[in-house]
Amino acid sequence: GREATDASEDPAYGDMMERVAQLRPRGLLLAHLRKASIGGVARENTQPFLHGPWAFAHNGTIFNFQSPVKLKLHGDTDSERYFKALVERVEGGLPVRDAVADLTSWIRTRHDFTSLTFIMADGQNLYGYREYSREEDYYTLNYCKVQDALLLSQEPVAEGPWTPVGSRQLMTVTPDLAVSLRQL
Repeated sequence: GREATDASEDPAYGDMMERVAQLRPRGLLLAHLRKASIGGVARENTQPFLHGPWAFAHNGTIFNFQSPVKLKLHGDTDSERYFKALVERVEGGLPVRDAVADLTSWIRTRHDFTSLTFIMADGQNLYGYREYSREEDYYTLNYCKVQDALLLSQEPVAEGPWTPVGSRQLMTVTPDLAVSLRQL
């Protein structure tokens, strides 16, 4: 569920994490703990953001981000606007790789930002992108194959050999857990 509470203070958080570990979910599971920067602490600003088959979680801040979007915004975060601008490009016919390259280039030339790093899923494929303008050691993205699953996380969350995603790399994971990394 999406809640606007601090995970460290939410008594249900520990129970939920235990249930997820016991279920060993199949398919895609996207979780995000938000450190609020732009947009108040409210349910409509809580990630992951959803639109059609898409789910999206962003780590970073895009300052004064005013990219025009036609899709309805439910909250007032830079992250939701980033997501909707990306979805509009994909729904307009661009492959995900081209949509990410186009939007991040546009942002890079017009806005100050800390990080454009995100995890996104369409119900079939998982995408991860990492780009930062500062704090390289904070805005990380790593993946690890464990048994019959692939974990993609900012920080290692389990035992195993974790592989970092490089700066300006788009990672795509298909349903058979094939991984491709492309420099954008």
